[in-house]
Amino acid sequence: MEISNECISSCLSGERVAQRKLYDILLPYLTTVCSRYLNDRSFINDVLQEAFIDLFKNLASYDIAKASIKTWAVKLAINQCMKANRKTERVDFSDAIIAQMPA
Repeated sequence: MEISNECISSCLSGERVAQRKLYDILLPYLTTVCSRYLNDRSFINDVLQEAFIDLFKNLASYDIAKASIKTWAVKLAINQCMKANRKTERVDFSDAIIAQMPA
């Protein structure tokens, strides 16, 4: 399903119906993208929530001349996936150090 410029303009105006439409269109695609990038699949919903928060917060900075909204949303989602992976790697790394310490 194609996302129209009118839908994006309506989202920028704060219209909840347009925001829901954009969310409904992007959610299945971004879910698939996130499932490819996350080490821990239990974080998918959390990462998607953060990605959509970023999307709606920064929608005014979206430039249609640079990329499609779908491409831009994927970039935001991938960045959130990378953040989540870095956080879990840090936790796993510190757990490994503690486990290797002599008693």
